[in-house]
Amino acid sequence: MPKAEPARPATPSADGPVELLIDPPARAWAGLLERGVSLSGSRGEAAVFRKALGLPTDRPVVMSGHQCAIYHPGILAKKLAARVFAGGGGAAHAWLWVDQDDNDPTRIDLPTRSLDGRLQRTAWRLDAGPIPAGTPTGSRPALKRVERPDFEAVGVRKGAVETIARAIEARAGEASLARQFAGAGDDLFASSVGEREPGGVSVFAASLHETEAFAELFERMLDDPVACVRAYNEAASAHPEAEIRPLIANEKSGRFELPLWRVRPGEPRMPVFAGQAKDIGRDQLSPRALLMTGLVRMLGCDLFIHGTGGGKYDRVTEAWFGSWLGVELAPAVVVSATLRLELGGGEVPTEAEVAEARQRAHKAKHDPSVVGDTASAERKAELLREIERCKEAGEDPSPLFREMHALLEEYRNRYAEAIAALESEADRLAAAIDGASVATARDWAFALYEPRQIEALRAEIDRAYAGA
Repeated sequence: MPKAEPARPATPSADGPVELLIDPPARAWAGLLERGVSLSGSRGEAAVFRKALGLPTDRPVVMSGHQCAIYHPGILAKKLAARVFAGGGGAAHAWLWVDQDDNDPTRIDLPTRSLDGRLQRTAWRLDAGPIPAGTPTGSRPALKRVERPDFEAVGVRKGAVETIARAIEARAGEASLARQFAGAGDDLFASSVGEREPGGVSVFAASLHETEAFAELFERMLDDPVACVRAYNEAASAHPEAEIRPLIANEKSGRFELPLWRVRPGEPRMPVFAGQAKDIGRDQLSPRALLMTGLVRMLGCDLFIHGTGGGKYDRVTEAWFGSWLGVELAPAVVVSATLRLELGGGEVPTEAEVAEARQRAHKAKHDPSVVGDTASAERKAELLREIERCKEAGEDPSPLFREMHALLEEYRNRYAEAIAALESEADRLAAAIDGASVATARDWAFALYEPRQIEALRAEIDRAYAGA
């Protein structure tokens, strides 16, 4: 593949330029899409699969996706790129909502300041009720009302928090939390870019079990779980950078974990094992990440746009589907972007400087020379030499120890302010690093950013794909 386009500056954003990553470069996408069309055209079941999911069958499909949540600008960049590239080449674009994931969209982090002025990340909990751990967003009910935060965010556009809350509440009639946040995300996207996404199709991952292709792969897993799981684990092992956990495989006991979830309304998702799978209704099955993207890249699209994380883990999918099924998947590309809120910051110390300040503050409690008390430092050194001489001579050094401790106690009391100042400086430097991580964060909900920042990202993407 051609070399990736590096992140490059565009119209200035609130706190610096847009950083856009397109890998491979946009100019290479037309050839990749053509390759994807050639692959899908050789598979007669592609049209059946797409029709079942509401995808067009009369033109190429460019697809991307994410979990059901109010996502950050890096994900927004994928959505914009799919829309612009597809529209320029007569293709359709689609979005895959990962509603079988157990992410928690009801937590949105906001930048705030502590009482002493430090930047920090504070969770805005949209739902006052308990969070059912492990329960997919597609199995949770929609929120009827959004709890407003009882704190004030800093560095975000005025009214942004209320806009997000209202967008979610406007979708309170949706069948699930997943569909509520998908709809709210689309509404916020439309208002952010100034228009409804033309021609885009939403697909929910949990609905993949309704397709015949899913049914056929499920039967193949049941017929030979060893082959499926072995190919999966070998692919994961070949790409450790993807950090994909291998499936459980015990040939002696016949216990094989399949790349599926069992999903039931209001309950945590559960792993599926080959021995029990035949007794589970297909309507309770959802694909795990690799099976999900493998299916849609095999039959549902002609080009898939990943973020940086997906670009890593889907190398495993490609190797797995190639080994297990002998198929090549539609090409995948990577798009991501970084926008930062205007949170300030200033000069950031290094970790080494923080460590040095901590060490100096600690040493000051035991070494009077650190704060310039040379007389006490010299007396302590004399006492240490006397203590060592007593030990060598077999004499009792206890009186000398008591004198040294009394010396240090008196010194600490006399220089308490100077010692406290060193500790305070170490704390300040550590807080500056923590604050910098908040100031430079790129994962805030996209609807928190200034309109000019979203427009800068949109303009940069338009330029990247002009003529592509």
